[in-house]
Amino acid sequence: MNPQAKEITQFTESIWSSMLGLMVQENLTGGDAMESCPSETSYVATVGISGEWNGAISVECSRTLAARAAAAMFQITPAEVSDEDLADSLGEMANMIGGNLKALLPAPSDLSLPKVESFDGEKFKPTLSVITQASFECEGEAFKVYLLRQA
Repeated sequence: MNPQAKEITQFTESIWSSMLGLMVQENLTGGDAMESCPSETSYVATVGISGEWNGAISVECSRTLAARAAAAMFQITPAEVSDEDLADSLGEMANMIGGNLKALLPAPSDLSLPKVESFDGEKFKPTLSVITQASFECEGEAFKVYLLRQA
């Protein structure tokens, strides 16, 4: 594991635990985040990093996990989660991971506002080069965090 993957793992586990009260553990098999339920919509929240270092951090998960995260963040039931709640919470998770990671990248660097996209039955294909990816599991759902770099 390179240092960036180690840091991403630590930040992700800590943020999901402290902000959402959800236990996350690294998935060392590295399976696809949508492998367990390929027909389910996946969501990807991306925060751009620009400045001395240019790239992005992306979080990919199923709608089921995104709804659980939103429910935990906003203290509502998963059934009450709106698409806006889902986008806000997943975007905030990507933003917090990106903010922590930004401190390790060459300065100065700025973060963009999060962008959240959904993919119906499609696989997320990053448009930037994947530098590092870390796979996780939370409440039986897989998800991934990508560190991407502009070529």
